[in-house]
Amino acid sequence: MINNEWYKVFRKKNNPYLNKSLNIIKNKKDKNYRTLSFELSKIVYGSDKFFFYDFITFLSKKIKFLYKKKKISIGEYGSGNGFILYYFSKKYKINNIFSFEISKDYLNFQKKLIGSGKFISIKPENYKIKIKDSSVDIFVISSLFQYLLSYKQAKKLINECIRVSVHRILILDIYNDLTKENYNLKKMRESELSQIQFKKKYNNLPYRFYKKNFFNYINKNKKVKKFFFIKMPKTWKYRKYSFCVIIDLKQN
Repeated sequence: MINNEWYKVFRKKNNPYLNKSLNIIKNKKDKNYRTLSFELSKIVYGSDKFFFYDFITFLSKKIKFLYKKKKISIGEYGSGNGFILYYFSKKYKINNIFSFEISKDYLNFQKKLIGSGKFISIKPENYKIKIKDSSVDIFVISSLFQYLLSYKQAKKLINECIRVSVHRILILDIYNDLTKENYNLKKMRESELSQIQFKKKYNNLPYRFYKKNFFNYINKNKKVKKFFFIKMPKTWKYRKYSFCVIIDLKQN
């Protein structure tokens, strides 16, 4: 069995991404929510403003059908420093926030950043979403599936998202099995590592890639209306190596 120790990376003390995030919110009062969200996203994705606004526009279009509702709820699994939840909580004055994260330090950070909401700690092997059926309008999972421990965990997690969601689930930046070799070569070049060095560095940090037909079982769920594939925004630097899954749910 392949060792997978990504959870140790995300949970480690003195996480540089967390420390950078903390430094950004020290001057929170001097920045509007858009600027703050961008600066936090830059830590996560290492990207520029073009991608940030593309990404936020991309997400906004996927949930705009809910804007007429008086109250909107949104959940995110693997929420990191919370920049997605923070942006939408401010933009649309959403108080009904559900954040699931493996790092308790990140959750504490999010409480300072976002304020109101439910911030729930999860374990590496977790797939359970401990909230009631049909309690979240939109559920987001972004750039997480590559770190999961198994395909079994991925399926169970999707089933849980379907159970707790009302309208739509967005699973973003899923690594495409068809581009596995090219993606690894790109990462190797970016890291300036030889093949031997790369394998050694990522020996216990494997990326998980998915075939599109892996998701066909979703259609068997009676709550699902349809699911389909789309690409990440054009400005995403790894766009050609990944895809997204959108799951629409039946409405009574």
